[in-house]
Amino acid sequence: MENRLWKLSDGDLLAVSAVMGHSPQVADNHYLHLDERTKAEGAKFIGEALPGKLRGHDLVPTPTGSCKDSLQGALAPKDGSTHCAEFTHCLGCPSYAIVGTVKDLHRLFSFQRFLMSEVGYYATDEWSEWRLHHQDLIARIDQIAYDNFIPEMVAQAKALAEKNPHPFWAIRMRQSQLSREARYGR
Repeated sequence: MENRLWKLSDGDLLAVSAVMGHSPQVADNHYLHLDERTKAEGAKFIGEALPGKLRGHDLVPTPTGSCKDSLQGALAPKDGSTHCAEFTHCLGCPSYAIVGTVKDLHRLFSFQRFLMSEVGYYATDEWSEWRLHHQDLIARIDQIAYDNFIPEMVAQAKALAEKNPHPFWAIRMRQSQLSREARYGR
């Protein structure tokens, strides 16, 4: 009976033990057991889920890479419906993830292109701290990519970002350029 309750509760050990009137430890140690059917179901689930997990299927794509939890992550609003939009802070966020696909790296290098385009905008000394921060991020992106991924994939993604930046960052770069032209006539 306890195994059936466990399956009905979708594996909620606390709910099963509460219904049965004993502690989760007692339920786990004395009542729940893996029969052949449960083992087969578990193996099938792992067989289906693991490759997707390893390929980052549960990750949310962001303009800089991917996020493990864009709703409840470290920088997310945590209201249950609004996704995080703090893209310029992704590299320092524990929820940030790079799977190592060309698509992920393309977004990362597109962000780097955006940062490079902005560095020149902070030319005066009053912006020196911000400029240094951007330069640090630019270097960190290269370090992350070259330390963790196949050099050919990194080169391919970097070339793609230079030729055709991710639309999110391409629009941001164009907006910045138009703003500077309107303000300074350049």
